[in-house]
Amino acid sequence: MGHQKSKLSNEQQPIEKEFTALTFSQIQYICRHTNLIDNEVCRRHDQFLKISKDGRLMKEQFTSILQEIWPTGNVHNFSNYLFNLW
Repeated sequence: MGHQKSKLSNEQQPIEKEFTALTFSQIQYICRHTNLIDNEVCRRHDQFLKISKDGRLMKEQFTSILQEIWPTGNVHNFSNYLFNLW
């Protein structure tokens, strides 16, 4: 029952588009909802693409990135929470 695609695990789901560039509207959306300016959004997106060519991260990679952003915080619980949302 249900669509076959929904039965695939995250690792098995095909990538439907490349994550090579953000659109202008995506950049503006991120800027409106964060304290980042457009150049910073693009810089961070470029950094992300160096880590993950297909736009996906393993939980360990994500936790490591969060730890770099908040070195004094305990990001493991937050990382687990975010991964359980998906």
